Amino acid sequence: MTAIDQPLISVAISRNSNLTGLVLAALLSANSINVLIYFFVGSSSEVTAALLAVYLVGLFALTFRADVVVNSADYLFALFVFCVLMSLASNGNTALTKEWLIFVTSLSAYPACRFLTVSQLHESRRAFNWTTGAVVALGVIVTAQALVHQWYEMHGKPTIAGYDAASTIFMGSLAFLLISLATDRLTRHRTIILVACACPAVTIFAASLVRGTFVALIATLLIPLTMSRGARRRYIAITVSVVVASVVGGAASRSMHSKVLLSYISADESPVAAAPQSASTVAAPQAPTPAATAPALPRIEEARPPSCSTQVDLNNSISERKALLRDGLYLLPLSGAFGFGLDGFMKHSCMTGFQVHNSILQAVIEFGWVGGSTLTILIAISLWRLFPLARGSIDAQFALCSLAYIVLISLMHGRTSRDIALFALLGLSAAVSHQSEAGAEARSRP
Repeated sequence: MTAIDQPLISVAISRNSNLTGLVLAALLSANSINVLIYFFVGSSSEVTAALLAVYLVGLFALTFRADVVVNSADYLFALFVFCVLMSLASNGNTALTKEWLIFVTSLSAYPACRFLTVSQLHESRRAFNWTTGAVVALGVIVTAQALVHQWYEMHGKPTIAGYDAASTIFMGSLAFLLISLATDRLTRHRTIILVACACPAVTIFAASLVRGTFVALIATLLIPLTMSRGARRRYIAITVSVVVASVVGGAASRSMHSKVLLSYISADESPVAAAPQSASTVAAPQAPTPAATAPALPRIEEARPPSCSTQVDLNNSISERKALLRDGLYLLPLSGAFGFGLDGFMKHSCMTGFQVHNSILQAVIEFGWVGGSTLTILIAISLWRLFPLARGSIDAQFALCSLAYIVLISLMHGRTSRDIALFALLGLSAAVSHQSEAGAEARSRP
């Protein structure tokens, strides 16, 4: 190789890494990008599907290599897919074709990220940060504009392009950006830039009454905080403090709405007979029963989940979550080996149109004890293998914190068929943990 060839190779590697970082960022912020596209130019489900396909195929093409060694995480993922197929064979087609296509796309994120190398991840972090930062910046602008016009509306979260959860979606992208920056090499200068950018963004999203995402983010940032020493720990502590202060400040700026949300915590559902139905509540017996929405399986033909005899305030998200959780726990022991099928929960709960909002619980209900247990073990093993590696590698720390964050989000309001970020990060974690362990073993040889 001549001296002239070396710069050309370096430029090619740099371009490839930048493109990898851009595509990975687009994949993890796919929902944010879709909302922005719909807001600025309008969109359709076909465009959304096409973009997701571009991200997945592009990442696979950029990172594919033939020397990947199959590990335990890969076997568990394959077993989970097998359980999904067994559930389909046992229950038949229980969901719309669109939902199956979305689910297959989400599952495809695992192999798309499985071939990433630690060096590729490291070299692509800069492009990942810039791309995610651009998405977040647009999201902050759009949210701030909507927030100003809807400041006094009691609905709370501003509606953007028809989505009342748009601010939560944008906050998810900000969380990935903050995790990436906090798990990188921090200096005083970088920390100042980090908190200067985070403070206004977090304040705006907090004023938009985003809640669970902040809990997941702050809990996740405690991981690099406990793993760091000296100046780096101090910089991360400053970042966490600024995030917490910005959340408090943003929530306080709309104190009237925040007080209403706090009052929801102590509110509870009532039996239907206890009070007449109002415009803001739904009496479950008036809603379609499981038998009316889909053929009930024989083992629960006569069963009625708790929501069918409970009055639920549909303006109270906490009340909704409580009702969904009760239904999920009720259906859990009835799901059997391979569950009720994709979207089976929605066909048996009287909370019409609602999913259980917990990916693990949903997996057990819809893909059975075997499928749910497999996904749970896959997540647990991925986190367990990354934890010791994260102490000595900022890239393993990024993979660990990103996965921990998305797992917490999935437990709060996940939907298995839409968990593309979860499966992407499981694939990334399998790649990072295997390569880091192999590298450590090679370095320990005499």
